[in-house]
Amino acid sequence: MEEAGTEGSESGIGMAHLEMPSIPKRASSNASLQPDAVTPETLTSAQLHAVFDILTHYETYAEVELFKQPETITGYGYPFALHQNPDSAPSYATKSTTPLLAALLRSMVLPLPGVRDLPSEFWHVRFQGILTKLSEADLSESYDKGVLGVRKTLATAASVIHESVSRGILGGVSRGPRRNLNGYYDRTKASELQRAWEDLVHEATYGTLINDVFETAAASSDLEHHPPAVLAAIDYVIIQ
Repeated sequence: MEEAGTEGSESGIGMAHLEMPSIPKRASSNASLQPDAVTPETLTSAQLHAVFDILTHYETYAEVELFKQPETITGYGYPFALHQNPDSAPSYATKSTTPLLAALLRSMVLPLPGVRDLPSEFWHVRFQGILTKLSEADLSESYDKGVLGVRKTLATAASVIHESVSRGILGGVSRGPRRNLNGYYDRTKASELQRAWEDLVHEATYGTLINDVFETAAASSDLEHHPPAVLAAIDYVIIQ
């Protein structure tokens, strides 16, 4: 998966089109030893990608950590209500407390078949109530005899998924030739698992993978009925 889009990206925000502010030159404390050393005014492509990765990492983990506080979900924005009053229509926060997570939910989860047909009450009454109770439950964040506590385990898993998907949404996916998901993938090699994941992301973005997966899952609960790329990508996610 290309975590930051390149020039020519047709989905998401291409990182090549972001203008970085100029970095002022600074006098080196070792000027006498390095007379020709100057601070570069622009970031290289690799440096830009590194900054992008660092910023998304810290933001996604910070957003997940905010769910320790019950008020976070009320400030989330649509589809979670700012104020819950059964006698009036729900109102929603206009500035989300968790902008990346909100964008992920709205762009990828809410449009899914089945999910998009759920009544609005499911989100701002039922699901919001569950999240509020979880944040009020005071779940353990500490290590218990060397084992991760419940909250820390859930938060870590959620953060990894949140970071990976959000980075893909922001960075975009470069459009290339269609991928053959029924090809051979050696599931004993890390490079093959990564290739399967990248093929899956490409086809989910530009192909019909999402609908195909739902149709296959509706017809059979056996994972082996999915294309080999899906099976290899599942291994990749588990390892990651």
